Amino acid sequence: MNISNEKPKIAVIGLGYVGLPLAVEFSKQFETIGFDKDEQRILDLSQGIDRTHEMNSDELKKNNFLTFTTDLKKIANSSVYIVTVPTPIDSDKKPDFKYMVQASINVGSILKNKDLVIYESTVYPGAIEEICIPILEERISNLERERMRHKISAFILSAALMTVRSEDFGNSGHSLTPVP
Repeated sequence: MNISNEKPKIAVIGLGYVGLPLAVEFSKQFETIGFDKDEQRILDLSQGIDRTHEMNSDELKKNNFLTFTTDLKKIANSSVYIVTVPTPIDSDKKPDFKYMVQASINVGSILKNKDLVIYESTVYPGAIEEICIPILEERISNLERERMRHKISAFILSAALMTVRSEDFGNSGHSLTPVP
């Protein structure tokens, strides 16, 4: 992570039932920007409307440290990227990584030295290392690649984290904050 005296700016990619509560919670302490490709979703959230009913209007409107966008350029100056996109299963009951792949391509295109990437998605062990990290390595900007040279793999491997779930996402009776 980019270490400085300033608080990190956090970007949450994917604002569904996992990403939105995380964005709201982080924005209580940090400047947070929620990114989603669904323009209507961003418009709704900006007006305090959550179609998933994970957050109420007051939680969305009262927070001055939370903004929403569909513009990748607006999250480029973040230092922490939390990827919370879905991993659905296909007709053969195998994970469909298309959203994880696209999110990794997007983050990789704006990733800077010392940024932190966290994946918050239900995937099998090793999926992040096998699928997402190679994409981050491939897509990182040429300028940063030149600066980082041989440190790219070590940097990305140490920066791509997977979180352990203790949240009961999708269950409106259980919120993020009281989870131990």
